[in-house]
Amino acid sequence: ILNYEASQERVPAEAERRLDEALAWMAQQKAGGKGLSLGKDQQAAIAVLVENAARLFPGSVKTKSLMAKKADLDRRIEEADASILEARLMRAEKYTGKDLPELKKMAQAVVAKEHAGATVLKVNITSAAWETESAVEWTDTTHTALRYRATDFVIAQVAVKAGADVFLYTVYLNKDKIDGREQPLTGHVMYRDRLLEKNIR
Repeated sequence: ILNYEASQERVPAEAERRLDEALAWMAQQKAGGKGLSLGKDQQAAIAVLVENAARLFPGSVKTKSLMAKKADLDRRIEEADASILEARLMRAEKYTGKDLPELKKMAQAVVAKEHAGATVLKVNITSAAWETESAVEWTDTTHTALRYRATDFVIAQVAVKAGADVFLYTVYLNKDKIDGREQPLTGHVMYRDRLLEKNIR
């Protein structure tokens, strides 16, 4: 269990390290007048780390800090390479299950809570099917009892408009089963990107 918890903690720690290095490098390029952008492989690796941290620690202070740093990095990358924003597309809808309306409603509610007042333009469930991840974890911070948790999840994208700006939210929707007891559908924002309205799909 201790090894499992330590491995969990390494995910946001590595995400923060990579983000800090990338932000420092981008600042150096701008100061030197070079206008170079971060490599696509590095961008993808950082995005995966932040996404995994958001899954492991939803709504936590550390996750919110990582999301803020990633948003800052994305803005700097877009400034260095205008083609990134031009090429960013909303992912196509892949899910066809009977609970599609319920999932879309929840994704919209999650984003509305995060970005009050924004107008929802489109919601896509971008996972083809439910996926499952499981863990044995402590029930509380006192570490006195363990429980088994299985999480079924799908990924959604929600395009919203706020004033003249359009944003694309990537949302994690999940249903937990804890010690055999099913929990209600819930979700949280994984990250947010700027989007051109013409690139909504």
